Amino acid sequence: MVKTQRKRSLFRTVLGWGLGVPATLIVAIVTIVGSTITRNGDIVHRCSRLWGKLLLSLCGVKVVVTGSKQITETKEPFLIIANHQSMFDIFALSGYLPLRFAWIAKNSLFRIPLVGSAMLRAGYIPINRQNSESAHESIQRAAQSLNNYSIVIFPEGTRSRSGNVGRFKKGASYLAAASGVPVIPVTITGSWQRLPPEHRIVSPGTLTLQIDPPIETAGKSRAEIDELLTEVRDLMSQRVAEHTSVPEGHAQGFRDR
Repeated sequence: MVKTQRKRSLFRTVLGWGLGVPATLIVAIVTIVGSTITRNGDIVHRCSRLWGKLLLSLCGVKVVVTGSKQITETKEPFLIIANHQSMFDIFALSGYLPLRFAWIAKNSLFRIPLVGSAMLRAGYIPINRQNSESAHESIQRAAQSLNNYSIVIFPEGTRSRSGNVGRFKKGASYLAAASGVPVIPVTITGSWQRLPPEHRIVSPGTLTLQIDPPIETAGKSRAEIDELLTEVRDLMSQRVAEHTSVPEGHAQGFRDR
């Protein structure tokens, strides 16, 4: 693994934060108003795509998508699982994943004025990971929602602090077993280099979304699904390791946390 200097940009950082925050509030207002007028979800979806692309553009981040044909040929619901490297993952999936979906997101985000209301209108599901009973209820609601539309989940539960793919929590396998919908893995690479967790200065560049073919889960046991997701995690880990250079100031090598 190669040690590199992360090329940070103060200009892109100021542009991203300075215009990104008001843009987020404006998109939230449009989402709330639009979802009141039309309740089919189209406006919410369009606003989300616009928001994700706009914020990445302000930060000088280009997104390359491979394998999107896997999810554009059918309208059936999917459970989409992705590794989590950076806050830019949310922007990239929102802007470039070519289907309508909802998120399972930490409950603190729903307390942000306007943004939280827009998320609820969009069908996003809050989860409190610190309360096991509440978290289980959220996962159950998500399983029911998968009857109608796709859902994206980060099975690691939080952003990677070292760039590696962490252990998958049980929520993803429960959702797959309870709903029986196909699982689509999405491997994100390059996002950690753009903005590592706990950093605020942006590094312009490219991140990649690699979309794999759907994995059928209908009729499979939890144990079988756990085994499938372990294989998915191993593949994601391999890809991330192959595409990741460690910026100076960060620990070299990968380790689970």
